[in-house]
Amino acid sequence: MSLLVSLTTMLFAFARYSRDRSFLVLREKVRFMLFMVFDSLLGSFLGGSLLLKVIPQEGILMLLVLILLISSYKLLKH
Repeated sequence: MSLLVSLTTMLFAFARYSRDRSFLVLREKVRFMLFMVFDSLLGSFLGGSLLLKVIPQEGILMLLVLILLISSYKLLKH
């Protein structure tokens, strides 16, 4: 159900931003975009293959909560 809601939201957002040409900025930021894609894939691989074997699931969850709280605080200050 969550995936269905997320996918629908992303499709509508994609359609809206495509109409006002907001995606043109991606052409200017190709290097940054590729860096983000690579880091996301690397983080997913390392997290799934290494961290889950060393750190219990509750610890990973607390780490995620901490990262989200820090990100929210930085966004609020921005």
